[in-house]
Parts: sequence; C-alpha cells; structure tokens
Amino acid sequence: MGESVPGGAPLKPETVETLALEGYPNPFNPSSTIRFAMPQEGHVTLKIYDVLGRDVAMLVDGYMEAGQQQAVWNGKTADGRDVSAGIYIAQLITPAASRSIKLVLLR
Repeated sequence: MGESVPGGAPLKPETVETLALEGYPNPFNPSSTIRFAMPQEGHVTLKIYDVLGRDVAMLVDGYMEAGQQQAVWNGKTADGRDVSAGIYIAQLITPAASRSIKLVLLR
C-alpha cells in the first residue's frame, strides 16, 4: 500500500492498481483501524460480520475517492453494544472488487 515513511505511515500512491485491505492492530482491543486502497472511485461498503455471517456493524456505506482510505471499528455492534471476544470478518465491497479479512478481538 505504498512506501513507508518513518513511523510506519504509508505514503499515498499516485495510482492504486489493486484493491488492498488490512486491519491494524490484529488481534486488537479495543479498536482496529481498517485501511484499504481503492483503484477507482465509487460506492463502497465496509461491513463487519461474525463467524456465523450475521451483520455486526456497517463502517462505510457511501461514495469514496480512489486511493488510500481507512475506517475504525471499535468492537461494538451497530447499536453500540460491545461484542464478545472472537473472530470477525471485515468485508469491503467496491465497484472494482471485494475483499475480506479476519479480525480477532481480544477482551
């Protein structure tokens, strides 16, 4: 996702060629920053699911520019309740492609 600068922050690339998705830290407690790089602008959804496929939280649902973006999941459901420790799936859907990653919440 671009070159690194001191402190580990990636530089915003001129052009993103592929859809990238990562969560940091992972495992996490109490929150994880989910970074993604989009090759083209468009409508984006970023949702969190439990391992049974149930919706937990919607982090992004709208138009975004191409390039590097991020969202933070605070380990809570859409209505603000803390979720239990365990494995969760972050799914990113863009006009170009979709990606999913596992996130591990430790309590």
